[in-house]
Amino acid sequence: MHCPVLIWLIEWDTRLILFDTGGTAPEVAYRTGHAHYQRSAAEAPQTKLREQLGIDPADVDLVILSHLHWDHAANWSMFPRATILVQSEEVRFALAPEPSHQKYFDYHAHPAGYIVADRFTQVQGTMPLADAAGLQLIPLPGHTPGSQGLLLDDGTRRFILAGDAVPLYRNWQTIPPVPNGIACNMQQFRQTLTNLEGWKAIVFPSHEPALARFDGKDILNGGGI
Repeated sequence: MHCPVLIWLIEWDTRLILFDTGGTAPEVAYRTGHAHYQRSAAEAPQTKLREQLGIDPADVDLVILSHLHWDHAANWSMFPRATILVQSEEVRFALAPEPSHQKYFDYHAHPAGYIVADRFTQVQGTMPLADAAGLQLIPLPGHTPGSQGLLLDDGTRRFILAGDAVPLYRNWQTIPPVPNGIACNMQQFRQTLTNLEGWKAIVFPSHEPALARFDGKDILNGGGI
């Protein structure tokens, strides 16, 4: 399957927020068995921000990690001033994953490691974001024990960045929605999808090819949503 690894930039009032920080460097991915992963130098997160959007990574003040898999959380250290929010259950599991899930974290392959518990601000459950009215973290367990999403409510519309709770539109638009094939707890995953439906929000998947065309553009006000 060919699919993008999406990173979301949210400009909310005066805050610059990233939801997920993307995949590791290709040479690390290849060493750990992710042979089909590709990322050009121009696609590195800090390059995209600086050259395409004119944003210094040091100006990002908040990073939200949906979960700690290698393709979603490997670049958080590029944002030195950011507070990094991770569910505490995710940190616990990532530091000692079940053997069948070890390859999705791959923290052992990174020279400095990317799962650094004392660098993360650990949260538990649903949490409104301070100084960002209308934004709140919502737990979406199942894919991993501490998967989380971000709810955005501008007063007229609701959106949810769902992480790998919803990787593709075809997972979400099937009736009933179909869980990601990678799961720690399938019963919990199905309940998460039911809970997502209850929010009555527009859901943005994490690896949806159709969303890649908005690269560098305003996805909410630039058309298509």
